[in-house]
Amino acid sequence: MRIYRELPKVENSVITIGSFDGLHIGHQYLIAKLKQYANELKQEEYVITFEPHPRLIVQPQSNFKLLTTLEEKKAKLEKLNVQNLIIISFSKELSQLSAEDFIIKYIIEPLHPKLVVLGYDHKFGKDRKGSQETFEIIRKNRQLDFDIIKVEEFKNQTEHISSTTIRNYLLDRKIKQANAILGNSYSITGKVIRGRQLGRTIGYPTANIEVDEVNKLIPPKGIYSTKIEINHQIYKAATSIGLNPTISDDNFMSIEAYILDFDRDIYGETVTLYFEDYIRDEKKFNGLEELQQAIKEDVMFVNRS
Repeated sequence: MRIYRELPKVENSVITIGSFDGLHIGHQYLIAKLKQYANELKQEEYVITFEPHPRLIVQPQSNFKLLTTLEEKKAKLEKLNVQNLIIISFSKELSQLSAEDFIIKYIIEPLHPKLVVLGYDHKFGKDRKGSQETFEIIRKNRQLDFDIIKVEEFKNQTEHISSTTIRNYLLDRKIKQANAILGNSYSITGKVIRGRQLGRTIGYPTANIEVDEVNKLIPPKGIYSTKIEINHQIYKAATSIGLNPTISDDNFMSIEAYILDFDRDIYGETVTLYFEDYIRDEKKFNGLEELQQAIKEDVMFVNRS
């Protein structure tokens, strides 16, 4: 996959555009259609996205959290065999650009599209006023020769597929439902750091993970069944997100993974956690024995899953 941080100059293209946060199964369907149409027209496809996510710029006080970092998005697009990715730097100035000016400056003039493929509900430009109709007006006024296709909504049998739906599932600890729409297990990536090493005192040493993207969505406090990727190897893990109230009262939030059948020193290494299921709430137990028994049951849950 070729990645462009500056707009390339091309003679013909087939393009789609969006934030693609999560790159869920609806996004994947849109990209599959993009690739199909590009193949039929014997043209290369270009996926256009933004960094940072526009909502982080337009609504900086909203506490908006990402489902995918830019690196995660790039990796997922690579797996989808996208030929070209254009990353547009999003800014306050860009957010004030009208939809018409955006189309002309960022799409028509540099990319000369033969076909524009849009999601069924895609809006863009200042106040999200841009749509399929905006492209049609520009095409008519400039007497341009390109087509516009709005891809129908990809549906499953139970719910509306969107990044917002996935966020709500994750915040409600409905991990399996979120994963079903994502098309993969929700993940976070970070570095293993030295924590308080309290797990060692009760026989369950953990990897303390510091997430490397401050705007990444972290699931709420609780105990989760996860998998952890270390140096391209996958292990099962019981992961706690929270305050460890039984053995600490410092109100320090941590992400700690007890990795099954693993005893290596991985301080300083970058790992990825994949969330598979929610096990239980974080709880303050009446002593270490109760805590140890609960962790033992958590590990049994992970082993069964």
